[in-house]
Amino acid sequence: MRNELALSKLLLASLLALWGSLTPSDVSADDRKSIYFIEENWELTLGDPEPDINSPQVSFFVFPNRDDESRYFELQLNYAADATYSSGGFRVTAAVNDKAVDHERGGNFQNWSASNDCIRWTTVMAVKNSRYLFAIKNGESADWGAFGGPDYLVEMPHESGDGLMKYHPDTSLANVDIGFGANRVRSIRLKSIRVVFEDGSDQVITINLTPTSINS
Repeated sequence: MRNELALSKLLLASLLALWGSLTPSDVSADDRKSIYFIEENWELTLGDPEPDINSPQVSFFVFPNRDDESRYFELQLNYAADATYSSGGFRVTAAVNDKAVDHERGGNFQNWSASNDCIRWTTVMAVKNSRYLFAIKNGESADWGAFGGPDYLVEMPHESGDGLMKYHPDTSLANVDIGFGANRVRSIRLKSIRVVFEDGSDQVITINLTPTSINS
Protein backbone atom coordinates (compact mmCIF):
# COMPACT_ATOMS: atom_id res chain seq x y z
CA MET A 1 0.00 0.00 0.00
CA ARG A 2 2.85 2.40 0.83
CA ASN A 3 4.51 1.83 -2.55
CA GLU A 4 1.17 2.32 -4.33
CA LEU A 5 0.57 5.57 -2.45
CA ALA A 6 4.05 6.85 -3.35
CA LEU A 7 3.46 5.98 -7.01
CA SER A 8 0.07 7.72 -6.97
CA LYS A 9 1.66 10.85 -5.53
CA LEU A 10 4.34 10.76 -8.24
CA LEU A 11 1.75 10.36 -10.99
CA LEU A 12 -0.36 13.13 -9.49
CA ALA A 13 2.64 15.47 -9.49
CA SER A 14 3.12 14.74 -13.20
CA LEU A 15 -0.56 15.38 -13.79
CA LEU A 16 -0.41 18.73 -12.01
CA ALA A 17 2.50 19.79 -14.18
CA LEU A 18 0.60 18.79 -17.31
CA TRP A 19 -2.57 20.54 -16.20
CA GLY A 20 -0.55 23.66 -15.50
CA SER A 21 0.57 23.65 -19.13
CA LEU A 22 -3.07 23.68 -20.25
CA THR A 23 -4.08 26.70 -18.17
CA PRO A 24 -0.82 28.51 -17.38
CA SER A 25 -0.98 31.12 -14.67
CA ASP A 26 1.85 33.18 -16.13
CA VAL A 27 -0.13 34.39 -19.16
CA SER A 28 -3.04 36.79 -19.23
CA ALA A 29 -6.58 35.45 -19.31
CA ASP A 30 -7.03 36.93 -22.79
CA ASP A 31 -4.21 34.74 -24.12
CA ARG A 32 -5.55 31.48 -22.71
CA LYS A 33 -8.02 29.19 -24.43
CA SER A 34 -11.36 29.29 -22.66
CA ILE A 35 -12.66 25.89 -21.54
CA TYR A 36 -16.15 24.95 -22.75
CA PHE A 37 -16.56 21.64 -20.95
CA ILE A 38 -14.61 18.99 -19.06
CA GLU A 39 -15.25 15.25 -18.96
CA GLU A 40 -13.97 12.98 -16.18
CA ASN A 41 -13.97 9.24 -16.90
CA TRP A 42 -14.38 7.12 -13.76
CA GLU A 43 -14.32 3.42 -12.92
CA LEU A 44 -15.45 1.74 -9.69
CA THR A 45 -14.96 -1.98 -9.07
CA LEU A 46 -17.06 -3.70 -6.44
CA GLY A 47 -16.20 -6.70 -4.29
CA ASP A 48 -19.32 -8.22 -2.77
CA PRO A 49 -22.05 -5.62 -2.28
CA GLU A 50 -24.80 -6.20 0.28
CA PRO A 51 -28.14 -5.11 -1.18
CA ASP A 52 -30.09 -5.87 2.02
CA ILE A 53 -28.29 -3.03 3.83
CA ASN A 54 -27.67 -0.86 0.74
CA SER A 55 -23.89 -1.20 0.91
CA PRO A 56 -21.68 0.37 -0.35
CA GLN A 57 -22.66 4.04 -0.78
CA VAL A 58 -20.23 6.35 -2.59
CA SER A 59 -20.18 10.10 -3.28
CA PHE A 60 -18.09 12.09 -5.76
CA PHE A 61 -17.67 15.87 -5.54
CA VAL A 62 -16.62 18.05 -8.50
CA PHE A 63 -15.66 21.70 -8.06
CA PRO A 64 -15.83 24.05 -11.08
CA ASN A 65 -13.36 26.37 -9.32
CA ARG A 66 -10.78 24.84 -7.01
CA ASP A 67 -10.56 28.15 -5.12
CA ASP A 68 -14.30 28.27 -4.38
CA GLU A 69 -15.51 25.52 -2.06
CA SER A 70 -18.99 27.05 -1.80
CA ARG A 71 -20.07 25.74 -5.23
CA TYR A 72 -19.84 22.11 -6.20
CA PHE A 73 -21.59 19.21 -7.89
CA GLU A 74 -22.17 15.88 -6.17
CA LEU A 75 -22.81 12.44 -7.61
CA GLN A 76 -24.22 9.89 -5.14
CA LEU A 77 -24.03 6.26 -6.26
CA ASN A 78 -26.24 3.47 -4.88
CA TYR A 79 -28.23 5.90 -2.72
CA ALA A 80 -29.74 9.37 -2.60
CA ALA A 81 -29.68 11.54 0.50
CA ASP A 82 -30.54 15.12 1.30
CA ALA A 83 -33.60 16.01 3.37
CA THR A 84 -34.79 12.45 2.68
CA TYR A 85 -33.05 9.14 1.99
CA SER A 86 -33.63 6.40 -0.57
CA SER A 87 -31.49 3.46 -1.63
CA GLY A 88 -30.13 2.32 -4.99
CA GLY A 89 -29.70 4.25 -8.21
CA PHE A 90 -27.91 7.59 -8.32
CA ARG A 91 -28.48 11.27 -7.57
CA VAL A 92 -26.81 14.35 -9.05
CA THR A 93 -26.87 17.63 -7.15
CA ALA A 94 -25.75 21.21 -7.70
CA ALA A 95 -24.99 22.83 -4.35
CA VAL A 96 -24.21 26.37 -3.20
CA ASN A 97 -23.08 26.85 0.38
CA ASP A 98 -23.91 23.18 1.05
CA LYS A 99 -27.54 23.66 -0.01
CA ALA A 100 -28.97 21.90 -3.06
CA VAL A 101 -30.11 24.37 -5.72
CA ASP A 102 -30.84 21.70 -8.33
CA HIS A 103 -30.95 17.90 -8.28
CA GLU A 104 -32.10 14.89 -10.27
CA ARG A 105 -32.76 11.33 -9.09
CA GLY A 106 -31.78 8.61 -11.56
CA GLY A 107 -31.36 4.93 -12.15
CA ASN A 108 -33.89 2.17 -11.57
CA PHE A 109 -33.37 2.47 -7.80
CA GLN A 110 -32.05 -1.08 -7.59
CA ASN A 111 -29.40 -1.64 -4.94
CA TRP A 112 -26.06 -2.91 -6.17
CA SER A 113 -26.01 -6.70 -5.88
CA ALA A 114 -23.62 -8.02 -8.58
CA SER A 115 -20.25 -9.15 -7.22
CA ASN A 116 -17.11 -7.93 -8.99
CA ASP A 117 -19.09 -5.45 -11.08
CA CYS A 118 -17.01 -2.79 -12.86
CA ILE A 119 -19.13 0.37 -12.95
CA ARG A 120 -18.10 3.06 -15.45
CA TRP A 121 -19.40 6.56 -16.15
CA THR A 122 -18.36 9.98 -17.42
CA THR A 123 -19.10 13.23 -15.63
CA VAL A 124 -19.57 16.29 -17.84
CA MET A 125 -19.19 19.82 -16.49
CA ALA A 126 -19.74 22.82 -18.75
CA VAL A 127 -20.06 26.57 -18.50
CA LYS A 128 -22.65 28.52 -20.48
CA ASN A 129 -23.31 32.21 -19.99
CA SER A 130 -23.53 32.63 -16.22
CA ARG A 131 -24.34 28.99 -15.41
CA TYR A 132 -22.36 25.89 -14.51
CA LEU A 133 -23.92 22.71 -15.95
CA PHE A 134 -23.31 19.12 -14.82
CA ALA A 135 -24.47 15.67 -15.93
CA ILE A 136 -23.27 12.10 -16.20
CA LYS A 137 -23.27 10.01 -19.36
CA ASN A 138 -22.20 6.61 -20.69
CA GLY A 139 -22.91 4.93 -17.35
CA GLU A 140 -22.61 1.13 -17.26
CA SER A 141 -23.60 -1.17 -14.39
CA ALA A 142 -24.57 -4.83 -14.24
CA ASP A 143 -27.52 -3.97 -11.98
CA TRP A 144 -28.67 -0.77 -13.72
CA GLY A 145 -27.58 -1.33 -17.31
CA ALA A 146 -26.91 1.96 -19.10
CA PHE A 147 -27.50 5.03 -16.96
CA GLY A 148 -27.11 8.81 -17.09
CA GLY A 149 -27.84 11.23 -19.92
CA PRO A 150 -29.28 14.73 -20.47
CA ASP A 151 -32.41 14.01 -18.43
CA TYR A 152 -30.25 14.21 -15.32
CA LEU A 153 -28.58 17.55 -15.99
CA VAL A 154 -28.32 20.01 -13.10
CA GLU A 155 -27.10 23.60 -13.04
CA MET A 156 -26.23 26.50 -10.80
CA PRO A 157 -25.10 30.12 -11.20
CA HIS A 158 -21.51 31.22 -10.96
CA GLU A 159 -20.27 34.64 -9.98
CA SER A 160 -16.74 34.40 -11.35
CA GLY A 161 -15.45 35.42 -14.76
CA ASP A 162 -13.04 32.49 -14.72
CA GLY A 163 -15.54 29.95 -16.06
CA LEU A 164 -13.84 26.55 -15.78
CA MET A 165 -10.31 27.92 -15.98
CA LYS A 166 -9.77 27.20 -12.28
CA TYR A 167 -11.03 23.64 -12.38
CA HIS A 168 -8.36 21.16 -11.31
CA PRO A 169 -8.52 17.34 -11.25
CA ASP A 170 -6.79 17.11 -7.89
CA THR A 171 -9.92 18.45 -6.19
CA SER A 172 -11.96 15.64 -7.74
CA LEU A 173 -9.41 13.08 -6.61
CA ALA A 174 -9.37 14.53 -3.10
CA ASN A 175 -13.16 14.55 -2.71
CA VAL A 176 -14.40 11.00 -3.03
CA ASP A 177 -16.25 9.64 0.00
CA ILE A 178 -17.29 6.06 0.70
CA GLY A 179 -19.83 6.88 3.35
CA PHE A 180 -20.75 3.27 4.03
CA GLY A 181 -19.33 -0.12 3.05
CA ALA A 182 -15.74 0.75 2.12
CA ASN A 183 -14.81 -2.93 2.56
CA ARG A 184 -17.13 -3.73 -0.36
CA VAL A 185 -15.28 -1.48 -2.82
CA ARG A 186 -12.21 -2.98 -4.47
CA SER A 187 -11.04 0.08 -6.36
CA ILE A 188 -11.95 3.51 -7.67
CA ARG A 189 -10.05 5.13 -10.53
CA LEU A 190 -10.18 8.46 -12.31
CA LYS A 191 -9.12 7.07 -15.67
CA SER A 192 -8.81 10.17 -17.87
CA ILE A 193 -9.95 13.73 -18.46
CA ARG A 194 -11.03 15.34 -21.72
CA VAL A 195 -10.85 19.11 -21.92
CA VAL A 196 -12.83 20.78 -24.73
CA PHE A 197 -12.06 24.41 -25.52
CA GLU A 198 -14.45 26.99 -26.93
CA ASP A 199 -12.59 26.99 -30.26
CA GLY A 200 -13.51 23.31 -30.70
CA SER A 201 -10.09 21.84 -29.95
CA ASP A 202 -9.69 19.29 -27.20
CA GLN A 203 -7.07 17.46 -25.19
CA VAL A 204 -7.27 14.09 -23.45
CA ILE A 205 -5.16 13.50 -20.34
CA THR A 206 -4.64 9.90 -19.18
CA ILE A 207 -4.61 9.77 -15.38
CA ASN A 208 -5.53 6.32 -14.00
CA LEU A 209 -5.24 7.42 -10.38
CA THR A 210 -6.94 6.27 -7.19
CA PRO A 211 -8.48 9.08 -5.11
CA THR A 212 -6.23 10.13 -2.24
CA SER A 213 -8.98 9.43 0.31
CA ILE A 214 -9.09 5.78 -0.83
CA ASN A 215 -5.32 5.35 -0.61
CA SER A 216 -5.18 6.77 2.89
